[in-house]
Amino acid sequence: MTKVIIALVAVLLAILLAIGGLFVYQNIIQPAQASASEEEDAVDPEKTNKGPLGRMRDAKTPSDIPNLLTYAFKKSLDAVGWIDVPGTDINNVIMQSTDNLYYERRNEDGESDIYGCYFLDMECALGRRSDFLSNTVVYGHSDLKDNPDGPRFSQLFRFLDDGFAAENKYMYLTTLYGRYAFEIFSVFYTDISFDYIRVHMTDEQMLALANQAKSLSVRDYGIQPQAGDKLLTLSTCSVRDGNDGTHRFVVMGRLVQAEESEVPLVTEEARPAPDNTPASRPEQPPASSEDAQQPAPSIDPAQPQQPDMTQPDMQMPDFQMPDIQMPDFQMPDMQMPNFP
Repeated sequence: MTKVIIALVAVLLAILLAIGGLFVYQNIIQPAQASASEEEDAVDPEKTNKGPLGRMRDAKTPSDIPNLLTYAFKKSLDAVGWIDVPGTDINNVIMQSTDNLYYERRNEDGESDIYGCYFLDMECALGRRSDFLSNTVVYGHSDLKDNPDGPRFSQLFRFLDDGFAAENKYMYLTTLYGRYAFEIFSVFYTDISFDYIRVHMTDEQMLALANQAKSLSVRDYGIQPQAGDKLLTLSTCSVRDGNDGTHRFVVMGRLVQAEESEVPLVTEEARPAPDNTPASRPEQPPASSEDAQQPAPSIDPAQPQQPDMTQPDMQMPDFQMPDIQMPDFQMPDMQMPNFP
């Protein structure tokens, strides 16, 4: 009788240990290994002394982008998408704040940087196609020399070259839900009197804006936007017509292809705690979308702005053990032999 009970207890303990071990592996060890592998794939070991997003590898092909964007989403709540323009070095994460000033002179990690980063207009949204507004606007600095080989959006000036423009007709956005191709239909100089950064429009207003952009274009692309189109506008500063901070160079395209998935790259639970959102940063002056058109503040590169060094409050994941039901072992009715 005692041996039977001991054997049953041993079997029960073995079952519990197996269940517990499987739970630990599936919910703790395996995700940690996957996360470490993803981070190793996304980080360039040669990019030292930089923040998490600054250490990302370069995206050599479009297939590299989802892994890099996944990494960026897990490191920063301000990461909202990825932009790549073939034929240029414009191939990096897009940031967004609650105003159009925060990332003007900060890089992707919020560190002081005279060239800032690529950032989305504060009113826009990146997600599924249905989330795109009439006009999605992405800002980026140039070197104020209109140099096609300069940093950031300086390389948009390559579209002034007819041969380059003929070979590079599309620009791309990647979001949580897919990759979106925009066909370029206008490349133009303007000043801030043209409200090309308007994002909320009726179809009639969108077509009027697109037609005005077409009329300013350095070449006729032979493409006519239609009602219902979604526009992408890349905007940077230009000094061709003056250095007073009111002149812009713009590349504009319309959405022509969307490769979407129902499953996002990253769930909300996998994103960082909201301790480093714009709301918790030092207060910024009120801004509107028009503020991005105003002259940039005079900044001495030798005396960069103090970066925001606020560290996020690290929270431990909440692991919950499953409700394990004990097997119902019933002892057999043992009849003692009747010895004469």
